[in-house]
Amino acid sequence: MSKVGLKTIDPIELGYHRKQTLSNCERFVSEELKKVEEHIVNSKTKIEELELQLFQEVKTKIHNYIVRLQKKLRILLSDIDVFVSLSDVAEEYGYVKPEFNDNNIIDIVDGRHPIVERNVSADSYISNDCKVDKDNNILLITGPNMSGKIYLYETTCSYSDSCTNWVICSSDFCKFTDFSIKYLRELVRVMI
Repeated sequence: MSKVGLKTIDPIELGYHRKQTLSNCERFVSEELKKVEEHIVNSKTKIEELELQLFQEVKTKIHNYIVRLQKKLRILLSDIDVFVSLSDVAEEYGYVKPEFNDNNIIDIVDGRHPIVERNVSADSYISNDCKVDKDNNILLITGPNMSGKIYLYETTCSYSDSCTNWVICSSDFCKFTDFSIKYLRELVRVMI
């Protein structure tokens, strides 16, 4: 409002109060505007206080579960670490994940003993196939001493352990059945 307008109008009658006098005008404010200004100025502080209060409540509630969360995360991270390591090894050495069947079939194609394979030259190591099913359920493995018969047994046994834990197998293809996993260890132990 300019000074000229003030002569004819009484701002106090209209509900305004003088806020500031400037060189060529006066500034007025109403009670309603004062409340809005106060609300705006104080809202930032109230928001920060409310955020802090909520944060403290969440911290207090989470504190009760920290031990359980750490345990679960420890297990989850260790599982992830194992699976990443297994996938790296599988990719580097050409390993596969075993398949399961209900037909009492053991089928290993180009099975390799993982330790022997790394310690001999590639041209001197021969991978083995092993197939056991309803029609062919007895394997007669013969050969001279030091010809690798024991490695076929050990490889097949290690595959049964791998299949039990759903881990990778050092072969091009591997199929196992629950029946074979249960009895293979004892069978191989008797054979050796």
